[in-house]
This record gives sequence, structure tokens and C-alpha cells, in this order.
Amino acid sequence: YGNTFEHIVLTGQRDVGLENDKNLVVARRLEIEGAPIAIRSTTKNAMLALMEADLHGDNPAGPAIQSEGALYVRDLTTQGYARALAVGVEPIDGTDIAEYASPGPYRLFGEPTISLGLPIEETPVIPYAPISDWANVVDFGAGSGGDDTAAIQAGIDDGKSTIYFPRGTYHPGKTIILRSTVRRVIGMMSTLEPPVGHEFGDSKNPKPIFRLDDGTNAVVIERFLLDASDAAPTPGAIFVEHDSPRTLLVADITAKRDDRSFAYRSLHGAGTAFLENLSAGALSLEAKGQRVFARALNGDGQFPPIDNAGAWLWVLGSIFSPIDWLLRAKCASGAAAWSRSRPS
Repeated sequence: YGNTFEHIVLTGQRDVGLENDKNLVVARRLEIEGAPIAIRSTTKNAMLALMEADLHGDNPAGPAIQSEGALYVRDLTTQGYARALAVGVEPIDGTDIAEYASPGPYRLFGEPTISLGLPIEETPVIPYAPISDWANVVDFGAGSGGDDTAAIQAGIDDGKSTIYFPRGTYHPGKTIILRSTVRRVIGMMSTLEPPVGHEFGDSKNPKPIFRLDDGTNAVVIERFLLDASDAAPTPGAIFVEHDSPRTLLVADITAKRDDRSFAYRSLHGAGTAFLENLSAGALSLEAKGQRVFARALNGDGQFPPIDNAGAWLWVLGSIFSPIDWLLRAKCASGAAAWSRSRPS
């Protein structure tokens, strides 16, 4: 299992601020106040990746972090401890750590032993529109049991900024275009299940369920479940295709089956993407120079989980299994990922 945390403050713990036993913990901007031991990883199977943490305690004889497992730390500051780290029985000198890894990094061709230090962007906060600017796809005939493509598209084309799907099951058979007026699409944990005769069946020619049209406003797509019937499998479906310079946030998307090709695909000229809490397939990044910030990814069963053809990719927390590789990169791409994978 994996746990991804960001912007967390812990105070008042009497023994240990955060204890990790046999899990993957990835945390950024974690603050711990007053614990005798800020973080303790108790077993060799525990994995910890920590970035930009600030740990304050009152233990001048001991370390802020005591780790028995795999550990990666970057930009760590501590106060009130004898040292920042103790790995096993080995104390590590210093109360502040710029970067440290145990075990050390693996290298192919003499690359630097430190991370790329890619710039990190916070996920944008997109304000909710007033209810008067919401469109309900059911009001346009969606959810009636047949192919819902035309009804959903009609709801989008109505011009409202927020499109919502009351909880239920919907059957898109063709690509739905998110027009320039759209700023948010809310699934409310509805299921998208393409009907018999849909256009998402060819894995060699995948097509998107949603495609982002040109515009200027940032867009959020959130809270959907993806499914496919045995009578209409979807090996050629892409949940969303980013073919626009608009900023896109995709969050809280889960696939009930693993026969989808991609959760997200970007094409040339795509804007910045923020991908959060996705358990819905692989990522295909085809926009050179695009910036992608991903948090809490689960790409089980996809080969490779991430195909990067030129984007700058930053990943905070991911689990992929079973896999032969985590990332395929080409065309001067760059990636920094804090993740766990289990080989096939």
C-alpha cells in the first residue's frame, strides 16, 4: 500500500510524530512539532520519501528521523534534535539535509547522483461556479439507458461553466468535446460505461472519452468511475485527451477494470496538467516541453505505466504492479518520481 501526504501539520505527539511499518509513505511539506522522534520507520520493508519537511522537537540526544527501511530525503530542516537522520545504527551528521538516499541511487551512464530538482507547482484551486451556472446532463436526456453521447454533448454545448452527472451510470459511445465555456466537469462518482457499438474498441487506434477543446480558462474533471461490460470491452479508450493549451486538473478517477489503454494523453501544445488520485490506466505524454504534476497514481496492469515523449514530469507518490518498468522516456524528457513498483 502507499500513502501520499502534502501540506500536513502534526502537533502534540508524545512518542513519535509519524510511525511507518511496512508501508510506502511519500510526503511533501510535512511539519511535525514537539515529538521526541518526528518520524520512525520500524522495518526494512518500510519506505519513506520526504521533501521539504520541517521537523521541530525537544530531543537533543536523538535524531529527528529513525529509519530501518529505504529512505529518500530532500530539503529537510530540523530543530531541537541532535541530528536529522539515523539510518539503522548509523547516525548521519547534520541537522539539515539537502538530499540523502539509502540505499543510494542506481545509475546507467554516469548520471548525477542527485535528483533533477524539477520545479514544483501547487495544484491550482479552481473556484466553484454559482449553481445557476451548472448544467445537469440528465436534463438533456443522459442516463436513459442508450448511447448518451449526444445528450452529454448537448449539456456541454448549453454554455454553462459546470457540467455535472448525478450519480448513476452513463454510456458514452463516442468522444465528447469539452468546449471553451467549460471550467468543471463533476462526475459525483458516476460510472461511465460505453455501450455496445462504441468507438473505443481498437487498442491500436485509441480514442478519448473526453477531449479538451481550445480556450483560456483552466478546467477540472473529477470524481468518475470507469467501467466496461463483457459485451463491450474498451481496450482503446482514453479517459481524457489534452489537446489544448488550457491548464487541466484531473482528480479522483478510478477504473473498475484494467482494459483501458490510457487514463490521460497529452498531444502537441497541451498546457500544464495536474493529475491527482488516478487509478485508471497509463499516462501517455506526447507534448514536448509540457509540465505535468502528478500526485497519488495507481497504474496497476499497464505496460509501461508512463510513456513520456518530451514532457517534464513530477510524480509525488505512485504504485505500479506488476510491471517490467515504471517509465519509458525519450525526446529530451525529464522526470522525477517518488514511487513504489513491484516487478512482474
